[in-house]
Amino acid sequence: MTLHAEVGDQHDSSLAANLAASLREVCKLRGEVVLCAPGSLPADGKVIADERSLA
Repeated sequence: MTLHAEVGDQHDSSLAANLAASLREVCKLRGEVVLCAPGSLPADGKVIADERSLA
């Protein structure tokens, strides 16, 4: 499975690895994470927005 995630310019360099670890832990699936620019993914499917604060 590949998770494509839209992220802004200001993100930690370990974000993709952390997302992959969370994906494995929560879904019990191994997967790749591809970080994409905001607005670059097609809006033709179900969108899951995680708007929790990282603070």
